[in-house]
Amino acid sequence: MDMIKQNRNLIITIIVLVIINIVALLLLWLGKPKNDFRRGLERDSNDKVRIQKMLKEELGFSTEQAKQFITLREELKEKNN
Repeated sequence: MDMIKQNRNLIITIIVLVIINIVALLLLWLGKPKNDFRRGLERDSNDKVRIQKMLKEELGFSTEQAKQFITLREELKEKNN
């Protein structure tokens, strides 16, 4: 009787683990963000605003200095690509 109970518990445990693995794989596969060209453009413009705000608030840059920094950053990106 003990052996039958152990086998049953083992089978139930294996089934639960397989289900958890399948669910985890589905979440990873379905939750992956789409590679949308427009999303990249949106992110780049948001990055510029976010970086400019951070430069002004945390580093004390003037508006002109922040714009120059963004321009230099973009030039460096273009040279590296």
